[in-house]
Amino acid sequence: MVRHATGVMKREFGHALAARTSSTYWRRVAHLQEQGTRQVFDFAAGLLRSRQANRRQLGVDVLGQLDYHKSVPPFKSQSVSVLRTALRVERNPAVLAALITALARLRVRSAIPLLVPLAAHESQEVRRALAAELQWCTWDSGEERPDRRVTATLIELSRDRAAVVRDWACFSLAGSVADCPKIRAALWDRIRDPHYDTRVEALRGLARRREEGVRQPLRDTIHAIGSDRLGAWVMEDLVDYAKRVRDRDLVKTLESPASAPSAHVGYRTSTRQRIPGTVASRLSIVRRSAPRTSARAT
Repeated sequence: MVRHATGVMKREFGHALAARTSSTYWRRVAHLQEQGTRQVFDFAAGLLRSRQANRRQLGVDVLGQLDYHKSVPPFKSQSVSVLRTALRVERNPAVLAALITALARLRVRSAIPLLVPLAAHESQEVRRALAAELQWCTWDSGEERPDRRVTATLIELSRDRAAVVRDWACFSLAGSVADCPKIRAALWDRIRDPHYDTRVEALRGLARRREEGVRQPLRDTIHAIGSDRLGAWVMEDLVDYAKRVRDRDLVKTLESPASAPSAHVGYRTSTRQRIPGTVASRLSIVRRSAPRTSARAT
């Protein structure tokens, strides 16, 4: 019986490793996660000791969201233990990015001191994962409990040389319940960012905080690039802001049919690849108060 179970695990994990596309890979990872059994945990944990980076990454990806339908994932403490151990010795950027994501998805607040130094990592992939995921470490029982170390790291990453890193850092800052002069200053610094998504996230963060003076830069940006390119959660926050400040013209511009979020814009859509099966449930949180749940391509 044990031999049969091991054979099944080898076959299913092998199918994930053999996936030719990202969507196929994450679909097969999701299938393993949904099982949430001891056999899946043991096999995934064993992969973290592999000499092959793609095998280690698969093990990390599976452990990051075992049985993601449950509020408390099975084998959480054991998963955290092996993931923290792996983080201390891992050098491959792709696996490091996966470790950041996994520990953040498991809401491991104690991992913050281990993750924060990665803001200085030479790999854009690692810094992008940190900007997108770190803030999930501050969540507990459905609520964000801001951490100064996380806030400082996100502010630092909002000035990163890579646009995609600045973008995700601004998203995380914009959606956080944390608020202080340094956060607002960091967002103001990005309202003229040459990268469109970064600029929009900065403006969204300032609008959510009802910052004085943001109305005109917001109008200018929408006029320059078109409101039809706004993501759904961005649109919701900006419409809410416009209504609160009683700017009827801005509300009309945002709510006009031509301003509906475009389906063709790949605005954060790759989150589904990083969190199979959980996007729909998390988007309602993301739109109002939470950090994004995954990273997208540059």
